[in-house]
Amino acid sequence: MKKIIFKTMLLLLTAGMSVACSSDNDPVDPDEVQTPVTITAHYSSFDATRVAYADGGANINATWQENDKLMVLHENMVNTLTLSSGAATSTATFKGTIKGSLKKNSMLICMVKDQNNTSITLNDDGSTSYIGSIFLEQDGTLEGATKCNFYRGSTQYGDGKHIVCNLFPYNSYLKLTVKAPAGVAGGQTATLTFMIGEVKISMATFTVASNGINTVYMAIPAMQSIGGQQRVVYESGGTVATETLSDMAGDANPGNILSKTLTFG
Repeated sequence: MKKIIFKTMLLLLTAGMSVACSSDNDPVDPDEVQTPVTITAHYSSFDATRVAYADGGANINATWQENDKLMVLHENMVNTLTLSSGAATSTATFKGTIKGSLKKNSMLICMVKDQNNTSITLNDDGSTSYIGSIFLEQDGTLEGATKCNFYRGSTQYGDGKHIVCNLFPYNSYLKLTVKAPAGVAGGQTATLTFMIGEVKISMATFTVASNGINTVYMAIPAMQSIGGQQRVVYESGGTVATETLSDMAGDANPGNILSKTLTFG
C-alpha cells in the first residue's frame, strides 16, 4: 500500500551548544559526545470529558508495548531510546544515550516510535513526518483506532537524575454512525475512507451490520486547520457513496472526538 506522509513543524526551544575541548584545545565533534540518559515517559490522558467518552465507560488511553522506542531530539540531532520497563502500562522507562553535552536547561523533544517503526519519523530539522499506512489499516473499532499512536511532548534535561516527559495525543477520533447505501446487505465487507481532496487520510474496513447501520471509529492525524474538501467515501462491492464534511474544518484538534451520523445513498 502506498504510504502517505504528513508533516507538521515543532517550535523548538534551542539552547547554546556546549563545546567540549580536548587537552590540546581542539574542538570535539558533538556527534562523538554521548550522554547516558534515563527518561520516564508517560502517556497523558485526554481531559476529563474525553476520558469518559467511550461505549461502556471505558477510558480512551494508550499503553506502551514491549518493543516501543522513544525518539528524543536534542540540538537538531535525533536519538532513539529503548524501553527498559513499563510495558502494558501508561508509564515506561527508556534508556540510551543522547548525542551531545546536555545542560540543565537543555530542551528535549520526545516522540513515540511504535514497535513496528512505521508511524512516525522525527527529522533533524525539528519537523515530524508520520506515515499514513497505519491510519489506512484500521478495523473500525475503538481499540483499533487507539492503536494509531501519535504522541509527543517536551521536557528539560534538568540535573539528569529524574527526567520525566509527558506525551500528549496528536490524533483526533471520528465516531461515525454509518447508514449503508441502498443495495448493501448485512454481512458484506465495506470500507470507510476519510479524504481531504483526493488524498486518503484514514480508512477503516468493517463488516456491514444486519440492519445496515454500523458505529465506526477512525483515528485521523490532528490538524489545526484542514485545507481542501473533506469527505467520507463508503465502498462495498461495486457500490460507492460519498458524504462531505465541510463543517469539520478547525475541529480536528489534538484529542478531539467528533461524533457524526452519515447516511449514504
